[in-house]
Order: sequence, then C-alpha cells, then structure tokens
Amino acid sequence: ELYRPQPATATDDADGDEEDPEPGTPPEFTIKRYWGSSATVKPGQPEIFTFDKLTPEQQAAMREAAAKAQRQESYFYKPNWTTGYWPTKKQPGQIAPDAALAGKYTLNTTYTGNVSIEVPEHVNFLPPIDLTSPDLTKQPPLAEAIRFAWKPLPNILGTHALMMGMQGQNTLIIWSSSEVREEMGMDYGFLQMAEVRDYVAKTIFMAPDRQEVTVPAGIFQGCDMVFLTMVGYGPGVALAEAQPLPRVQTKTSLQVMLGGKGMPAMGDLDEEE
Repeated sequence: ELYRPQPATATDDADGDEEDPEPGTPPEFTIKRYWGSSATVKPGQPEIFTFDKLTPEQQAAMREAAAKAQRQESYFYKPNWTTGYWPTKKQPGQIAPDAALAGKYTLNTTYTGNVSIEVPEHVNFLPPIDLTSPDLTKQPPLAEAIRFAWKPLPNILGTHALMMGMQGQNTLIIWSSSEVREEMGMDYGFLQMAEVRDYVAKTIFMAPDRQEVTVPAGIFQGCDMVFLTMVGYGPGVALAEAQPLPRVQTKTSLQVMLGGKGMPAMGDLDEEE
C-alpha cells in the first residue's frame, strides 16, 4: 500500500484571502543566506531578503524555505505529479543490509498502463551518510566553525548539504555547501545523473571524493533551532521510450538536529536510502 499525499483543501485555505494568501507571513520576515565551505563568512555574505521587498515568485520560494526549516519529516503533495511513497507508517517495511537493487521491476496500474524496467548490477542501494564529525552526542558550539566529515560513499555522484536555523519567529538563516550562489527554490528531489554531474561541475554539489565541509563560525549563534540536511546522489537507470516512462534513481539522505536555544541536540532525526 502506497501513501498518496493530497493537495490542500478549501478548508486548509479558509483563513487566507486573495490579497494575502498567507497572512501568517509577517512583512518583516527576513532570510539570510550564506554559502560555501569556510571557517569564516565569505566576502559579500550574507545575502539578505525582506519579505515585503520580494517579487511574488521570490515570496513563494521564501515561504517554502521557511516551511522546510520547521518540518522534520513528512511526505508532501507535488502539483502536477502523481506520487506514491513506500515505506509508510502503516507499512514500515524492512530492507535487509545485504539486499541488492538489481533485477526486473514491473509497475501495474489501472490508468496509465503497465511497464517494466531492468536495473543493472552497478545500480544499487547507497550506503547511509555516516558523519564522523562533529560528535552528535553533544550540541555543537554554534559560535564556532562547524566541520562536518563523513565516511566514504561508494558509487556516489555528488553530495549537497543544507543547514537552516530560526532566530525567533521572523528570521531564517540558511547555509548551503554550494560554492556559488544558488537560486531560491531550486528542486533537488530526484535528479537525473546528467543533472548531478552538471551541478558538481558548477560546484553547486560537492564532488564524489569530497568527505568534509565547514560551516562558518557564528552564523547560527542565537538560533532557537538548527538542523542539517545532507543528500547524496547515486547512479540510476531509465527507459528512453515507454508509457508510462520509468526511471530508477538512487539517493541517500540524512537529517540531523543540532540543537539551538530552544532545544537540546537530538542526534539523527531521519536517515534513508
């Protein structure tokens, strides 16, 4: 049984109106963006946005960034997509440590037809992202530079790290491992291999042999809550012609709460392949 996320209902939007669809977003809401691996803040940073000075497109991207900073785990509806998720809370599922992904998979549907895809031997489950630094049994000192290091990830194509923290109700701090400024609202969900390699070449993603990254000192100091998200992208396979068009993509991810004024360090929240 798959979990099927549903769009928001009219009841969900009842508190809004046409002029202000999200009245809970204060005009003075501010987002501060940092990027790049460095022990200190790089020149020209942070980039600062104030909500009431943004375009409608930027406001939408800012709302999404703020929402990501406040949710820990969930599945979300994606407009114009037919989505289903497994494992689910009703069917948690277990994948054995020695399980292999290679083989033939068939999708049977009642509305788009049936399709099969062969997964070759070189496309397999990715290992979990295993941090070796900092010590997650303790809350990292947010006033200091934080060095994140992890064990090698075989077969990985590229990785990306994102750290977020809330200062009070009106300020969101974002740091990205990208060495260049990223566009707000970029979707890094299920990327094709060519896209991952392109992002690595542009230094938006970290290279496959990269095993550490440093967050500048003090940028999250005073935050009520801080968390880190890391994603590693692996090989996949797709059919060039089929209906529906199948694609298998491997990805490994990690979310870690790093504490803050409002909470103690909590360790790993979610780790998945």
